[in-house]
Amino acid sequence: LDRRLRIPIQHLSCYALTPEENSILYKQIQNKKHAPVDDEQAARQYNLLLAALPHSPLQHYEVSNFAIPGFESQHNASYWDHTPYLGLGPSAHSFDGHSRQWNPSNLKQYIANIAQHQDCEDSETLTPTDLFNETILLGLRTRNGIDLDRIERQFGREHSERLLHYFTHKVRNDFYEQKESRLRLTEAGLWFADGIAADAFVE
Repeated sequence: LDRRLRIPIQHLSCYALTPEENSILYKQIQNKKHAPVDDEQAARQYNLLLAALPHSPLQHYEVSNFAIPGFESQHNASYWDHTPYLGLGPSAHSFDGHSRQWNPSNLKQYIANIAQHQDCEDSETLTPTDLFNETILLGLRTRNGIDLDRIERQFGREHSERLLHYFTHKVRNDFYEQKESRLRLTEAGLWFADGIAADAFVE
């Protein structure tokens, strides 16, 4: 980490290790050939990262991403704020604001789909509940947080009031901060972003 921060980089991504199902590492862990991921060690490493950042020009703008102001990832920001996007090519995903579509990862199958005029491999339509839950999950992962006014405009006052009540009564005071209509997690709270978001989901 010290070596990386001495290099004049503009952006740094540091993701916690997640053994994806069917990956080689996942199978090795299942077969006891590799030690499982140690959550406490991951938390210690995350805190080491946060402690090193004040000595660099990088700023923390998403749970796992850091950048010099002006060099934040525009690509990923489209996912985080639900901007519609078009994906082209094998494995590509698209989102139109209400549904997602994805292409097959296999190149031969992708070409065969084109020959058969098949638009994509599969798709899913997001319900208003899905969109709300994703907005909470993705928003809390960024330092911009959640805009309660936007929640009210998009999903209704009941959802914005419920969300504010949840934060003021259920979330630790040092895990979040509120400035006008915006709620965002602190550095301490970001490590627990997914759990805090999950508890705010509606069914």
